[in-house]
Amino acid sequence: MSSTCSGAEPYTVTWSTHAVFDPAAVAVGLKVTLDLPTDHDYVRPSETITFQLSTTTPEDVVYLVDFKDPRSPQPLRTTDSVVGHAWSSAGNYSVNITAVTRTNSDNKIVSVQIYDVEEGVPPENLAIKADIDRRDTLDLDLQTDKLDFEESSPVT
Repeated sequence: MSSTCSGAEPYTVTWSTHAVFDPAAVAVGLKVTLDLPTDHDYVRPSETITFQLSTTTPEDVVYLVDFKDPRSPQPLRTTDSVVGHAWSSAGNYSVNITAVTRTNSDNKIVSVQIYDVEEGVPPENLAIKADIDRRDTLDLDLQTDKLDFEESSPVT
């Protein structure tokens, strides 16, 4: 753009815009914590597990939670950081949780085992499995108190 002031030499004004992308500034940092419904170490059908969801981002977050439950075929879409679910039958369910912001997303998979046992009678084997950074999986066997990382040596 060129302009002239009265009696002065012509001058040129230029401007530019640019965006700086900092991936660390928009990282979502999803964290999932489970609260079991009772003081025992297992969950039975119709008992509600509470999922505490949090992120490290300052952006607004929408959570997509797929319980992989035939009774709830559509993922739950919510801005609430606390969600609960009860499965009606025993089985292993891989809960897929995604936190979505305007610029990024983060995903965690939590395996939940529902046991069909009598009250007060613990199952013979109990395992909790969680996806860790999508590379290694942590298995916790409460029967033997042994931690086991897939693709690496056991930790005790």
